[in-house]
Amino acid sequence: MLSVTVGQFGFVRWQPVGETPAIIFVAVIPATMLRPVRENAPALLVPAAWTVVTGVHEGYIDEHSLVIAHAVMIVLQIAFVAASWGDMQTGVLRHWRTVIVLGIPVTAAGLIGLTGPPVGGAETAALLQGIALYGWMLLPGAGLYLTAKAVSNDPRPYLFGAALCATGAGLYALAIASGTSALLFVGLNAVGFGQTLGIVYAVIYG
Repeated sequence: MLSVTVGQFGFVRWQPVGETPAIIFVAVIPATMLRPVRENAPALLVPAAWTVVTGVHEGYIDEHSLVIAHAVMIVLQIAFVAASWGDMQTGVLRHWRTVIVLGIPVTAAGLIGLTGPPVGGAETAALLQGIALYGWMLLPGAGLYLTAKAVSNDPRPYLFGAALCATGAGLYALAIASGTSALLFVGLNAVGFGQTLGIVYAVIYG
């Protein structure tokens, strides 16, 4: 069960039915800090997300933690879009609003795949997990590419980030097809580095 309280204090609690809470995520964000948090948080959340994904692939983080991460991500994405909708009406921000909106069902697909889809069994679960993983490899890559086309400052970090997203997704797919575990690590890190580069550059230079 995922319970969410919305107000001055953010509270996210993951508690599978019949079990003690697995994790509690509490964010205390005064109203005056909401805009700086929205503008700067992605620079921390993006590398954190790909660190978790890579950790799961390498066996350092269990799948249950990934389920929790998906649930928290969905809540944060919905909250971010709701809080920022009016500020993301035009230009580059509109592109990123679209990325986040599309990312909500993509993340939900991953959550359903990890917790067990109601029909289809293991094949459907793998498909849904793949939608989530490749979706979050490529959606931000598209956002970075569109950002590069729209900004007046140096577009090269965005283009490089977008290229790394596409390259990393390709390497990951090749690793799955060939069974080469080293390529999984390289592909995931290429995506994570590319997205982090683009987001951090955007936070610093706008």
